[in-house]
Amino acid sequence: MTDTNKLLAALLAALTDANKPTMGKKGASSGIKRNPKFKAKAKPDTTALCIAAFEAKGFKDVQPKVNVMTYKAWVAKGRRVVPGQKGTKVGPFTLFHKDQTAVITAADTTGVQQISMVAQLKLDEAAIAEYGV
Repeated sequence: MTDTNKLLAALLAALTDANKPTMGKKGASSGIKRNPKFKAKAKPDTTALCIAAFEAKGFKDVQPKVNVMTYKAWVAKGRRVVPGQKGTKVGPFTLFHKDQTAVITAADTTGVQQISMVAQLKLDEAAIAEYGV
């Protein structure tokens, strides 16, 4: 019986070793075969693209993530895009230069609050008319 146990142990060890992935080649450890025709696309250098795009539009001091940001980033910094200004598309982003923005004032926020209150009243009136609440 001990010979049978040794034979089973050797057989299990051989099967286990045969199922282990080899570490010699990239991707072999996951067991996934890679398509040799597939090549990962290189990401474009958005910083260089941003600088080139804004300098082409005539902006002198262009520093991405410092004075060139998205609309929401400017709002988070307490600035708003001046009405009529056009954003510059760089990759998937629409960006604005600091010269295209202005500081958000109390009058700006009051107007926004009044608009949102009117919109809420209209929603409430619609709900009352529809559901009789």
